[in-house]
Amino acid sequence: GYRIDEWVAVWLDDEQVREVTGVDHEESGGEILQVGKTNRSINVPSGTIRYDDVVFEIPAIANIWVDGVHGDDNNDGTSAGRAFRTIQKAADLAGPGTTVHILPGLYRETVRPAAGGTPGQPVLFLAENGPGTAVVRGSEAASSLEWTQLTANSIGLPPGIDPGQIYFTDFSSWGSTATPRFVVELDGAGHVAARLPLAHEPDWNVQKLWKQHEFWWAADGGSAIAACDPATDPNSDCDLPSRSMTLLTDTRDDNLPAGVEGGNLTTLGDLTGATLVAMDAYQGHYMYRRRIVSHDVAAGQVTVDEACQHGTGVPGLGWGSKYFVEGAPQLLDTPGEWWYDSESGRLYLWPRTPGNPGLENVEISWREMGFDLSHRSYVTLDGLEIEFFNGNAINQTNSVGSRSAGNVLRGMQMRYANRGVYLNQGVGAGAEEITAGFRLEGSEIGYM
Repeated sequence: GYRIDEWVAVWLDDEQVREVTGVDHEESGGEILQVGKTNRSINVPSGTIRYDDVVFEIPAIANIWVDGVHGDDNNDGTSAGRAFRTIQKAADLAGPGTTVHILPGLYRETVRPAAGGTPGQPVLFLAENGPGTAVVRGSEAASSLEWTQLTANSIGLPPGIDPGQIYFTDFSSWGSTATPRFVVELDGAGHVAARLPLAHEPDWNVQKLWKQHEFWWAADGGSAIAACDPATDPNSDCDLPSRSMTLLTDTRDDNLPAGVEGGNLTTLGDLTGATLVAMDAYQGHYMYRRRIVSHDVAAGQVTVDEACQHGTGVPGLGWGSKYFVEGAPQLLDTPGEWWYDSESGRLYLWPRTPGNPGLENVEISWREMGFDLSHRSYVTLDGLEIEFFNGNAINQTNSVGSRSAGNVLRGMQMRYANRGVYLNQGVGAGAEEITAGFRLEGSEIGYM
């Protein structure tokens, strides 16, 4: 017996005599069964039996039921009344021709199907009561955590900020060390009322959705303040000598557009360890997200950990680069902002409504992926809502030894993830490992 990508076991006269765990199967079915000692170079058992012309497949189960409210993974999943609680439990058993009926509810999990289907018998994961009724989340509720109110400014808040407005929790208790991608506040219907921003300057101010950078700051230069004004100089590249791949300089407050917040790289204290997000100074075509490795506060200059280039070899940082900085405690100055301290594993939050965040309807993302369809073929997802994942809502990888074909997303809502659908095709893959037959039908991808 076996379970795909988990274990292989041998029974003799109904008694298990050997089990090997942590295996990685090449296929979900096969035609040759070899029992005995083998090695990587000789794929024939030594001194034992080899059975050929046999077929072994995952047993076919026509219908499996999942109920996130009333289900139990100790049930057998054969009816709505005996439903499993998690989609993953159903995914462990589903095979070609199986329909997984997912009843209305909230499912906090990452799903990795144990097997795919066939062209004539796909595996179907179906929101039983229609699109949007089954929600898969990569987040946990703030109410599931224990929050403590700050009593003193022990983390380096900006001057004048009352530390009693800030609450913290031990986020590491979830087993995650990554900064959450999404912290959101929900309304009574479970819809996003506000996305709470990671503490940053200038404060988040978007008045036109197509122009999110409008109220970011504009840098004075790269390695130095530009010696000219490219906005008025006949040579718009007159600042080229001061552009840089790793340095950004800003010492003066902006006065345009009207309403832009005051501040620059001399006013925020030492930002070493924080993140710089900047647009390239050449055409505004590229966006860079880099960690700040040093900060000369008096000179208003930061150094980042990785080159920022426009194409190859063209410096991307300089005069006019629109930018903001985030991820430092001295930037936590507005209700609704938060900061994650990776060293302590603590998440600090200034709630929009004063009081303990554990009493608010707040969700914090921490899982990486929603559905992982890598090395799985002919899987259909129908009507599911997938949200609040740090990585990919849907992940599919084709590469050497990994084949995915014929997967379908129908009537899906994929929101608030770093990527909605990620299809990765390895360049070294063979002809049988090419992405093929993927379909996206009547679905929404938004709020990434």
